[in-house]
Amino acid sequence: MTPYLYLPHRLRPLRRRWMAASLAFAALSPALVQAAGFAADKSEITFVSKQMGVELQGRFRHFDGDIVFKPADPAGSRARIEVDLASIDLGAPDSEQEVKGKDWFLVASYPKGVFQSTQIRAKGPDHFEAQGKFTLKGITRDLTVPIVVHHAAGKPDVAEGSFVMKRTDFNIGQGVWADPDAVAIDVAVKFKFTLIGSAGK
Repeated sequence: MTPYLYLPHRLRPLRRRWMAASLAFAALSPALVQAAGFAADKSEITFVSKQMGVELQGRFRHFDGDIVFKPADPAGSRARIEVDLASIDLGAPDSEQEVKGKDWFLVASYPKGVFQSTQIRAKGPDHFEAQGKFTLKGITRDLTVPIVVHHAAGKPDVAEGSFVMKRTDFNIGQGVWADPDAVAIDVAVKFKFTLIGSAGK
């Protein structure tokens, strides 16, 4: 039998108010402490490379995934981002078709690029670091990504970050494109995610 906690009559209303407050906090706390997912239509993933010394900018039109962000508990946070490589936007249809082929992304066999976090930790106020695995063209490498979270009153929080990847680590740009004088090895990637379920401070 479950023991019954006896409270004097004058304390029972206090207990009821305390229980009601606890239930209300439990209902509200997920929205206060975490954001799950992101609004893809209000987010972006862009990149910058160089071809023959000329800067080339691009972006990906479609990507998806899941983000659970707990600023007070970074260890309990996680992120998985899946990028549709065929949605690349270079502003030139011929170039976009070229990079979908075997010398570049080979999207017929590897349609997505995926980042899966293994650890997220705080580095300072609104500054975090996500460590994880980045998979592209069937190759997985360790990746560490710095993240800054921006707040605006009455608006969802925005997480921004950037990192540099070496295309040769993933067999990107082969054949005549393998020469670093033709296409730079380093590619700078930037992202901005509008977090769902968050509210600016």
